Amino acid sequence: MAEPGAWPSIRAHGLASAAALVERFGAATELVSARRPVAVTLSAPGRDPVVLRDNGVLHDGQLARCLEGMEIGAFYRMLNDRVYLWPTRRRVAGLLAARAYRDRAHLVLELDTAALLDRHGAAVRLSPINMGATLITPPPRGPHTARPLGDWPRDRTIAEVSVEHAIPDAADLVAAAAVHQPDGAVVPVDLDD
Repeated sequence: MAEPGAWPSIRAHGLASAAALVERFGAATELVSARRPVAVTLSAPGRDPVVLRDNGVLHDGQLARCLEGMEIGAFYRMLNDRVYLWPTRRRVAGLLAARAYRDRAHLVLELDTAALLDRHGAAVRLSPINMGATLITPPPRGPHTARPLGDWPRDRTIAEVSVEHAIPDAADLVAAAAVHQPDGAVVPVDLDD
């Protein structure tokens, strides 16, 4: 999921983690080492603006209670240095329906999984939980929660897929794209436009 108007930038530059975008725009590093309760727009002369989405479903107090093996700032830096993908359409639908997101439009990209793994398999990490959410009773998490593809137990359910730092060739991997409106309308995106 991305901002509705993000396709031209994604087509030109790929999918980038918050840390990669902060680097590219020379923005404040606090944007990736602490909670972002609201989305932040980054802009620079000669560049199209980009939006760092919020991580409002993280709460520092709950995070401190469930975090193992690292400090909160290090966790945010790790979290923000990955591009996140959902492994199933059902999980995407759940996020689209979540209270924090259901009243906004979202660009939803569907990537070719085989091509993603072929090109970026070494940077792929799998997690049994949504690492960026601490609502309700959060399960433990830390530096070893998201594991490399080769270390993932075959019988374990994947809740979240991430790719370290960026997917610069994401446009080549997109099989379909559509903007999902709050009223339930789904508007296909012309990938060549």
